[in-house]
Amino acid sequence: MNRLVTVSRVVLGLVFVVFGLDGVLHFMPLPPMPEAARGVIRVLQSYGLFYVVKALEVTAGLLLLSGRQLALALAVLVPITFNIVWFDAALDPASLPVGVVLLALEGLLVWSRRALLTPLLHASA
Repeated sequence: MNRLVTVSRVVLGLVFVVFGLDGVLHFMPLPPMPEAARGVIRVLQSYGLFYVVKALEVTAGLLLLSGRQLALALAVLVPITFNIVWFDAALDPASLPVGVVLLALEGLLVWSRRALLTPLLHASA
């Protein structure tokens, strides 16, 4: 189980670092996307939100690769990953399997670190 968690952490970290950097530096060719998906990306870019998300992806990916602050990295990446899956399901179903794999890897990491993450779910007085 420890090897699986380590492999998941490294793969997920690499994916978010590489694709986060690619969102800004454009060093990989983009696959064709439906017009609606391109429109959403353009709107996010016009407000600067796209670059904020990419910066968060790179930062959290580096945290995953370093093995430090895993709870913080996962807390940042969970909403991003859910949005990736939602975006793919709604606007670009051809890329949905990638989002599902990311969600599975992240689910494994969240489950393995659930003791660190449960305090986030407790209400404080």
